[in-house]
Amino acid sequence: MIGKYSGFGVRTLWGAAMILFTMFLPAMLAAQGADDSRFHWELGASGSYTKQYDVPLPQGELGSYGLDGVYSFRELSHDAMTRTAASRAVLPKSWVAVAGQIGPSYPDGSDVFITRMQGAWLATPTLGFGGMFALNQESRNTRISGTLEQMKLETNEYTYGVFLDIYASPGVMLRELIGIGKWEYRFGGDLIGDVSVVRYEHQLVATGGEDVGYMHELLLTSYEDGYTRAAFNHCIEVAPSTFYSLIPQLHLNALFPRHAEAVFSFGIGFGVQFNFTPRMFLQATPVYYHERDDSYGEEFDFQARLGVRF
Repeated sequence: MIGKYSGFGVRTLWGAAMILFTMFLPAMLAAQGADDSRFHWELGASGSYTKQYDVPLPQGELGSYGLDGVYSFRELSHDAMTRTAASRAVLPKSWVAVAGQIGPSYPDGSDVFITRMQGAWLATPTLGFGGMFALNQESRNTRISGTLEQMKLETNEYTYGVFLDIYASPGVMLRELIGIGKWEYRFGGDLIGDVSVVRYEHQLVATGGEDVGYMHELLLTSYEDGYTRAAFNHCIEVAPSTFYSLIPQLHLNALFPRHAEAVFSFGIGFGVQFNFTPRMFLQATPVYYHERDDSYGEEFDFQARLGVRF
């Protein structure tokens, strides 16, 4: 059902939202008071550049951009006691979030659109119940053999999930998610194949005082046709002051096909976040990836995100 609707209109809305975000950013900060550390909303505009060294141009250079937003029903703050993202994540709260991304893709390549919507309701002081919807859509036009006519090829992967936010202690939060969905393949809008998808996500967030936070997440996606993707991401945020923080990262990825050898890769990154005011920040993160068996070679990824809180 999802694949019958073009992603062009949704992508256009996200592009317009990014323009409006940039236009009204100064007004939002001025209205709320740029030096006030309290907030309910956090909005971000992001972009990324990826260079695949063993892939010829233009396919070897990919770009993306997106928007994200999260609303906390509990008032939060960015100050000396809550200067890391982890110190705010471990606070029990109800929340909603949405994110959308166009790409990664190269010029004249496939159209890619990724979105995720989720939220949780705090049922008890230590337990929240949540739900999630995620969509990954890719499409391109291809010529029908022997004719000049072009048809659209589309792949759509969508997942519905439920999760628990478990506030295990004043400095620890666990999130456990299970989801099911479909991976669809369409030609000219007609469904020609699909497989079932099962997703599991685990996240741990912990604080080591007001200036250190730790997060790791395990992402597992299993497909009915016999392969599984896995990602294990770690990061530590060290915030010597409220004005900046350092964020070293480690990424481990694996692909497990049914009838072939598994492929592993690892990435090392180092992010820096500058908090110009308690309400406005910029984060930049370069990451280097390397394949274990050199089947895909080396990759460099650079991500940047401008965010506001109000």
